[in-house]
Amino acid sequence: MKIDFNKKLLLALILVYSVLNQACMAEDLSSTFTRNVMAIDGKLDDWKGIGAYFDKDKEVSLAVCNDSEYLYIKMHTQSQDNVRTIKMTGLKIYIDNGDGDKKDFYIKYNAGPETKLSEKGDIDEKRRPTSPENQFLCFDKKRMLNKIIPTDGSEGPAAAFDEEKQVFVYEFKIPLHKSTTNSYGIEINPEKKFKIGFVWGDKDDIPKGMKPPGGGKGGFGGNDSFNPPTGGRGMGGRGGGRQPGGKRPGQFQIEKKEIWIKSILASDSTMRQED
Repeated sequence: MKIDFNKKLLLALILVYSVLNQACMAEDLSSTFTRNVMAIDGKLDDWKGIGAYFDKDKEVSLAVCNDSEYLYIKMHTQSQDNVRTIKMTGLKIYIDNGDGDKKDFYIKYNAGPETKLSEKGDIDEKRRPTSPENQFLCFDKKRMLNKIIPTDGSEGPAAAFDEEKQVFVYEFKIPLHKSTTNSYGIEINPEKKFKIGFVWGDKDDIPKGMKPPGGGKGGFGGNDSFNPPTGGRGMGGRGGGRQPGGKRPGQFQIEKKEIWIKSILASDSTMRQED
């Protein structure tokens, strides 16, 4: 019995290690040099012809490109749960300039479709806590900065969100170098690989007052743009009640998701060779 228990314990530890190791692995996605002016508007038009990485499990597509001044990052998804989660917890994008798995610099963007009014005509703002919609934060540990900044790029980084035909697009621009006009810059070595981390659904990022019972393990409801009013009849069944898994209609579960990619800046000379 003792041997069987030790074997089971060893197998469990191996499984946990494998899961953690897989979560920390970074996929390769080289940046593409662009000569076009990238409009940060949450549209996919400027990203045509740029290579992308698709994560089937997390239901997102990622792409990276750069010019001589900026790094551009795009993430799009068709998963409504992803977008609801990002709207509530924010999408964090970490930039590791090659010094290790450090998280010294990140931007965080809370964005999503606009909240709709309830059937009664209002949301009752006094009783319902609001998420920090369209809030854009920049964290730079080296400069001891943790600041909410405009999304228009007036302080360096820029962000945009838009949706078209159920495709939800997050688009970002980050200066490669600090300057008098750009307060933030990531100073990436152009000859060295760096990592970009995408994290959303961290329950620590849920605003106070919005966490469901059970410390963030429960489901969220409400009449936002993704949660249709509950009750009534649908598909020939009885309205209301709980769905399989203990969720009520219109609820979703917050789930932390994390993706890391390895990239390297492209140069104009590389593009000329391809031409």
